[in-house]
Amino acid sequence: ELKQPQNYGAYYIPGKLYMTNSRYTGKVIITRADTANKIVSGIFTFKAVHGKDTVTVTNGRFDVGTF
Repeated sequence: ELKQPQNYGAYYIPGKLYMTNSRYTGKVIITRADTANKIVSGIFTFKAVHGKDTVTVTNGRFDVGTF
């Protein structure tokens, strides 16, 4: 039986942790997979919530090595 992956986005400022959930979501796009140098690059955006407060994260970018 396949189960839904448990993946979440988070944004932290002192005293508040904003998290994605089923209502506040986002996306990750892999823009590059460099197999020679073992680096994956991509962009992301998401909306997250902390209590009644919300935050929108845009123009996120990452480069992760050794995949």
